[in-house]
Amino acid sequence: MARNKAFDETTVLNKALNIFQEKGYCATSIDDLVKSIGINRASLYDTFGDKHQLFIESLQRYRNQQARFMIDLLENTASVKEAIQQILQGVLQGAISDKDKGCFVVNTAVEFATRDTAILQIVKNNLDTIETALALAIEKGQATGEIQSNQPPEALAKFVLATINGMRVAEKAGYEKAYFEAIIGVVESVLFSPPTFQKGA
Repeated sequence: MARNKAFDETTVLNKALNIFQEKGYCATSIDDLVKSIGINRASLYDTFGDKHQLFIESLQRYRNQQARFMIDLLENTASVKEAIQQILQGVLQGAISDKDKGCFVVNTAVEFATRDTAILQIVKNNLDTIETALALAIEKGQATGEIQSNQPPEALAKFVLATINGMRVAEKAGYEKAYFEAIIGVVESVLFSPPTFQKGA
């Protein structure tokens, strides 16, 4: 008969997520994990397999949380403009917070580059999911007149998402608040200001 585990897997996974997000994969040792998540090596290996698998499960959990939050905001906020502004302001607040660990997905993309196809597929899936939600919201905003740009919604979604990810990378370099405010100003100008020309003119 299998014994019941003396720990909650979700709690352990959240603790592992926090340390991986803060230190990255390579800089996090098994000893770091054992001390931080409060289980012994045998339990860690028995439950999660190894450090790599624990990292993947942590990243998947973060990915699901992050994507769900942004999608809910885009789908359930009455104003598309307000939803996008909230997302941008959230990135800004994270960038200027000393306690912020950065975006786990972006941190992972930077750390792994092309070294781990399984992990990078999770990163790509996350970006694709959020990009699709952004494109649908932008298309809706164009229909209601909140989004003034006449560029294709898919292209605008790529622009917004690339900007957000760029900001999350830049925050690691310690840029000041004004730097990110300037970037957000350009995004808002592209999306919410009337176009200065018409395509085909």
